[in-house]
Amino acid sequence: MIFRGALPGSLVDLFREDFAYLRSHSKSFDLIVNDDSDWGDKPIASFPPARLEAFGIRFVHIHTISKAAILLSLAPAVTEFLTHVFRAPPCILQSLTFFRGSQQAVHADYPYVNAQTKLGTLAASWVALEDVSPDAGPLVYFPKSHSVETIGTFDWGNGSAVHTPGASLSSADYSSYLGQRIQANGLEPVMYCPKKGDVLIWHGALAHGGLRVANPNLTRQAYVTHYTSLEARPAWTHSKDCQSFVANGGYVFASSWLQGAAKLPSWQKIG
Repeated sequence: MIFRGALPGSLVDLFREDFAYLRSHSKSFDLIVNDDSDWGDKPIASFPPARLEAFGIRFVHIHTISKAAILLSLAPAVTEFLTHVFRAPPCILQSLTFFRGSQQAVHADYPYVNAQTKLGTLAASWVALEDVSPDAGPLVYFPKSHSVETIGTFDWGNGSAVHTPGASLSSADYSSYLGQRIQANGLEPVMYCPKKGDVLIWHGALAHGGLRVANPNLTRQAYVTHYTSLEARPAWTHSKDCQSFVANGGYVFASSWLQGAAKLPSWQKIG
């Protein structure tokens, strides 16, 4: 589902200000960054500022320190749609922020995002923080690939449908499997080049990836959120030490150790 222009430019700009502030003041924040070059999760403070604007970098859970990020994740168009899909209020599981195109191999989310108590209760939103050029390595997705009747279920080893640290097969094996199933079923890719403020929502099993970046000088700033339902949220969110924030009928939870963490500027600007 695509909602064109669903997010006000002023809110997107507030988030972009937060994102720029984070990159230029990275030593002041307790945040995890995922680096594709070595498949590692590391503290943002360990990265030189220039590296934070390189390819293959994902900023994890910015919504824990940015009020603008929370409001992008829980925008009315998103929460209303997901409430209908889940038949329950949506809850943020995770967020990822990209400065440049990911160039990521074709994959689906559910093998990697599985903290929810009901594996199939998973969706994602992809927010364009700027107009996306075809040369910037845009998102590509395959309509109908979310159907288990079409794609089947990949076995990571010992009958596991999700990726675990002890999995006998790799992400490359999974991508290869998806490619074979996509080709066998004649599924055609859709290149997604949205405008700033557009929102794409997809099923947790939809196959998608990032195309090659043709122009390395271009950015592809995007904000991704993964959701489950309030009923299927992870067990840790039921702790009495957790704090919740509600906007437009959607929820986000913060563990106690995050409650005193340094926040980005929008936290004070929005209130």
